[in-house]
Amino acid sequence: MKPKSKVLVIGLDGADFDLIEPWIKDGTLPNIRKIYKEGIHGTLKSCFPPGSSPAWKCFSTGKNPGKLDIYSFRVLKSDSYKPSIVNSKSFHEEEIWDIIGKYGLKSGVLYMITTYPPKEINGFMISGILTPSEKHEFTHPKELKKEIYKVANYKIKPETNHTWNSKKFMQEHFKDFRIKTKIAKYLMENKEWDFLLIVFQEIDYIQHFMWKHMDKTHPLYTKKGYEEYGHVIKECWKELDRNIGQIIDGLPSYVTLFVMSDHGFGKLDRVFNVNDWLIQEGFLKLNSKTKLSLLNRFGISKENVRRFLQILKLYSLILNILPRNFLKKIADKLPSDEGGIFLENADIDWQNTMAFSIGDRGPIGQIYFNKKGRPCGIVPEGKECEILFKKIEQKLYQLKDPNTGKTLEVKVFRPRDLYKGALQNAPDMLFAIENMDISVNSRIGHKSLFYIEKINSGSHRENGILIVKGPNIKRNKVIYGAEIVDLAPTILHIFNIPIPKDMDGRVLKELFDEKSEVFKREIIYQDPREKTKEEKFVIEEEKKIQKRLEELGYM
Repeated sequence: MKPKSKVLVIGLDGADFDLIEPWIKDGTLPNIRKIYKEGIHGTLKSCFPPGSSPAWKCFSTGKNPGKLDIYSFRVLKSDSYKPSIVNSKSFHEEEIWDIIGKYGLKSGVLYMITTYPPKEINGFMISGILTPSEKHEFTHPKELKKEIYKVANYKIKPETNHTWNSKKFMQEHFKDFRIKTKIAKYLMENKEWDFLLIVFQEIDYIQHFMWKHMDKTHPLYTKKGYEEYGHVIKECWKELDRNIGQIIDGLPSYVTLFVMSDHGFGKLDRVFNVNDWLIQEGFLKLNSKTKLSLLNRFGISKENVRRFLQILKLYSLILNILPRNFLKKIADKLPSDEGGIFLENADIDWQNTMAFSIGDRGPIGQIYFNKKGRPCGIVPEGKECEILFKKIEQKLYQLKDPNTGKTLEVKVFRPRDLYKGALQNAPDMLFAIENMDISVNSRIGHKSLFYIEKINSGSHRENGILIVKGPNIKRNKVIYGAEIVDLAPTILHIFNIPIPKDMDGRVLKELFDEKSEVFKREIIYQDPREKTKEEKFVIEEEKKIQKRLEELGYM
């Protein structure tokens, strides 16, 4: 079955209307403005927590993090204390391209996070930023790797470092945008596709590093920093807009175009060290004090070691010579600039620990209970967990700003109220401070409970962006209430493909013109265990072949 239209999705990691809508309206971003004016737009609510790792999979599966059982870049299994970094093998739910591939439709998936190692799909794939290096196999099919290197010198991420000057910083990201656009344009024109996803991750970490220079309310904002670097984010958005213009140039009128982001973005005011707080409150116990004072005294941190090696021009050489696992083990033993190491590298008295945190440094805190079932679990399921939840909750509500003494605004969440699914690996409680202006760090051994982050000055927010343009789409309208899990079922509806009943999202019918066939068409749902017509056909053919082999005596 061939679709009446194609679907192109351009993913802009970390795009937020609060930042870019003024630039859209004043013509600073003319290509995005054109899509915005000719289509429909609105905020797109991310998953919770609004992290890139679960969010992109919520987009591609139409399911909430509870069904994926992934809540950050690292997953902690219910019988362990050591988290692992997620990759494509960590996710087991079907994605858009898996579903439409059963109907003979071809997909292209370019640069999306957590697609390494690339899976076999009916089409082509280039994995995203969590790919270890260009030396690894990052394409499907494998031979595509050689083909794209004939087009451009593909890099997993820009070579530049955030400590470099703004001119170099922008040049490297401009180069990265152009390389990815050139490859995407080549594949669009030379490969068959019905669905195509192109993700630009770079804008996310540009905003992470450079937000403080642009935002006058940030504690690290300076007039000098603004004069030197305040233009960087805007200039990078202008360059990204130019590349989007190249991608959509000549796009056939029958293509439905989605421009969306996995989450929004905003100021990172300070960081709260949750594990150090849990130690202070008696919920987390150490066997001995984390021995960081001597290293801190001499300024030995992983960031300073990296900077020193870069000055000597040895950093890239060491990365290429020494095994990554060996380097990671050394780096994990060193404190960060603020003095912290990962919890799993500290000496924890697990038999007297009731709660701990393992997660990304991000806008949402994630606390796990040391429940029975873990190697040294001491908290029984049920009533005892509820008592512990309330104790920690009350303590969190009493958090005060160390500078003003004012009680901070804290919101606490229970996983069962947020998610649907087995929740086997879910944290036992989640919390946000000051509407996510204060981020949460799970490293251990800091000098204070709060610090101002020197490197990352921007952080994620829940509301991303959604702009849609196409033959059946309303023009110059606003959509309300769209969520990231809604995009997968909506795209399947455009292709007139049954939507699995276990998807959590809904079809955004309000995107479509009421006179269009796609609006009037009935939304079809299917039990995910049911076979498609194509799968049923294959099964019937296999039965016939098996019968023939039995008749010939081979079976």
